[in-house]
Amino acid sequence: QKKRRKATPPRNAARTFCSSEVTDLSLPCRAQSTRYEMMGATFMTTASLLAATASRSDAFSPVLWSQPTARAGPLSLHEPRRPLVAGIALDATDSDSVVDAVTVRTPASSEAVKLKEELLSISSTTKRGFVASSSQRDRARKICYDLGRLNPTPEPASAYYEGVESSEVDGPTLLGKWTLVYTDAPDITSLDAGPFAASKLGRIGQECDPPMIKNVIEWRRPDWASGLPFSGGDGGRVIQKVCTSGRAKKGEKVVDLSVVGLDLQGSSGEREDGNAERNEEGNPIERAMGGLNGLLTGGPAAALEGLGPLELRGPLSGNIPFGRFEVLYLDDDMRIIKTGQNYLAVNVRDEEEWF
Repeated sequence: QKKRRKATPPRNAARTFCSSEVTDLSLPCRAQSTRYEMMGATFMTTASLLAATASRSDAFSPVLWSQPTARAGPLSLHEPRRPLVAGIALDATDSDSVVDAVTVRTPASSEAVKLKEELLSISSTTKRGFVASSSQRDRARKICYDLGRLNPTPEPASAYYEGVESSEVDGPTLLGKWTLVYTDAPDITSLDAGPFAASKLGRIGQECDPPMIKNVIEWRRPDWASGLPFSGGDGGRVIQKVCTSGRAKKGEKVVDLSVVGLDLQGSSGEREDGNAERNEEGNPIERAMGGLNGLLTGGPAAALEGLGPLELRGPLSGNIPFGRFEVLYLDDDMRIIKTGQNYLAVNVRDEEEWF
């Protein structure tokens, strides 16, 4: 009889089922704790949505909740949730609403301005990151992530959401033309092959016009070829565009890319606006003769100018994955992205378009 009484759990075991002193009920404790965790997560999400709705804001802004953790002791089943807005952790408590977490970020904050100025200074000193030292790359990377913490745009990839028109995007957007000012991606920094390369690397940019994203590279005549025949004039250039299509899931800031094709456009530099003369009229033979004449008189750039813009597309256009990028920071004049290989690229909007 005494042994049976000892085997019976005490009456107050239910009150202390999560205490570290109770060892015989470890499995029920985990199951019960997990159930309370799920209830807590549901409650927190619902409460945040209600708070956002009450404040007349977008209740479906991209807020992700970190995983809860059980702690020993009564009334402490889970840690306070810390919201992630646009993928960056905030120092917000359970009592903070989604709206509060988003509105604490302003593009005109003094901290963001100082960080952007320092980043542009590094860009200038390191020639877009091409000659950056290890310490300079580390500093630039830290600045990029610090700016990501201050990102003023909760949904920076919204222009590439499926079913969303460009006119529906409010605030800073990826739309438009961007010029690269800094990167640590080796596939970009290796493009400048030296003074004796067959072509001289010019500006690098990106054109975003949903669903298209075109990576733009400007090639110029190398300095060593200035006296050679058929090399073209000083202002001649070839614009190469690697064309991709972008797509993002609603609420996320990652854009997935697929290969579409390649565009080539030449300019002899004789036009005042600096853009290539478009030759889209005439039959293919006439255009080819124009290209040949341009090659003989003004080099490759003039040849492409005579041919007109070339758009090369394949049978699998749009169906071949081309990687992805994540938008870390976006305001009206600067954009910072992280590639799928964990490299960074900083772009700005130029006052004057060059492509």
